[in-house]
Amino acid sequence: MNKQTSFSICGESLLAPMHICGFFDSREQQYEVIIPYIMEGLEANDKVINILE
Repeated sequence: MNKQTSFSICGESLLAPMHICGFFDSREQQYEVIIPYIMEGLEANDKVINILE
């Protein structure tokens, strides 16, 4: 059984584990969403995986 933990993205509180997908109009908009999400994970000692183009 997976442990459910909460996290937030775009101001919404969600339960993990789950997959999320985002579509952005600009790199700046992407960073506005992704950076706080990554920072929250790092503060919770979560693992981070980066996949870059």
